[in-house]
Amino acid sequence: TEDIPNPKNSIFFINNEGEEWIALNSAPNWIEPIKKGIDKSDIEHKKAWYILHSYLIPNENINEFKEWAKGQSFWNNWMPSSKGHYQMFNREFYWSDTYSFFQNSYYGYNEWSEIDEYKIKNKYPHKIGLTTSEYYWESEFDYSKKDSLRMLKPSNILFKGLKMRYANKEGHFIDENGDVICFDPSIYHESNPCLMVRKDKLMEFLSDNNLAICWTLIGEKQVITPISERNASVGVMQLTGYVSLDGSGIINVKDADSEFEKYNTKIKIEDMNKT
Repeated sequence: TEDIPNPKNSIFFINNEGEEWIALNSAPNWIEPIKKGIDKSDIEHKKAWYILHSYLIPNENINEFKEWAKGQSFWNNWMPSSKGHYQMFNREFYWSDTYSFFQNSYYGYNEWSEIDEYKIKNKYPHKIGLTTSEYYWESEFDYSKKDSLRMLKPSNILFKGLKMRYANKEGHFIDENGDVICFDPSIYHESNPCLMVRKDKLMEFLSDNNLAICWTLIGEKQVITPISERNASVGVMQLTGYVSLDGSGIINVKDADSEFEKYNTKIKIEDMNKT
């Protein structure tokens, strides 16, 4: 477990100008470097990945949420999540009648949601807020684009709460001063969708509204065997847990030969990578 990636490094960032940014939702992955000229399907190599989702939680409930979260497995996609919208144009989000039409439980969308009781040990009794929404456009006969489009956007809670506006640059959002405070870097760079927000603006919003933010985490460490040995069992390390805004949290670990095995190791995130 010593070389498990620290999830804080996939949430908290500082750019070249010294500005602090936070990734609200992200799906980082790491693949062991392979020498040029070698087909990775012919050799054994390592891979790791996380999926991190953030949620808004009233300050009065944050300790209860963390106590509840440290005993959960967040696998199987049972937590509230941002819903993909394809029924409208990108810039119809937030203001249009079409956007308002789909903002209800009938279409599976509530920005403040209760947690489904599916596959959980004990019910969490309070609603939590979404931080992101998702837009995608896959029309094969739309010749204005080369490929399908998919991007993360701020939830309506954050869009209104941080007083965002659309920037001229697609997928970017600005504040009242015209400064970019939120964007998905995957639109212009080769990466998985990931929504970034300026930390100072997010902290101000959280303070003004008595809210906290917390991330759920799932992930794996894998050893990928060559195709010729694909039946050989080398095991998979399965990870789940949560991360707080202050960088503390828990990762529960198990060798995932079976989904019915119990998590047998607990790691405090604040103790990771200490020398």
